[in-house]
Amino acid sequence: MTVSTASQSQAQQQSESGIYHLIQVIAPPLLRVTLGIVFLWLGITKFFDPSPVRGALEGSYAFLASDTIVYILGGLEILTALLLFIGIGLRFVGVLILLFFVGTLSIFFIESASMYSDVGFPALNITGEFFIKDVSLAGVALMIIAQDMTRQAMKRGR
Repeated sequence: MTVSTASQSQAQQQSESGIYHLIQVIAPPLLRVTLGIVFLWLGITKFFDPSPVRGALEGSYAFLASDTIVYILGGLEILTALLLFIGIGLRFVGVLILLFFVGTLSIFFIESASMYSDVGFPALNITGEFFIKDVSLAGVALMIIAQDMTRQAMKRGR
């Protein structure tokens, strides 16, 4: 009985080890691709209807509130997505993503009154929820930068 239990335990550990190894292998590219999908989606939508972004800019950075600026942002987001998909210049792409999010989150703080529901802090309305999600996406960008730096260091060490 003890031998059987020990071998079952060992088999379970090997199985878990295999699953965790698989996760380690697929997580970095999956992280890049999923963030790329988000950026592709956000970039494309700016070309269909620039008014929501223009409206957010009007309340915070009025000098940037034009369709042209929104289209430029959309184009940069699409380019960012493509670079994430391809996996080129990831640490620089990560910094660009952080700059996007710093810009977006600064609007959250400048226009914070329009981000909360009728209840007030901490209840956000849909606009506030859209902006606050960038906190987690900024964390994803930091992870992509860190992964790329580790990958580059390993290449140099070979």
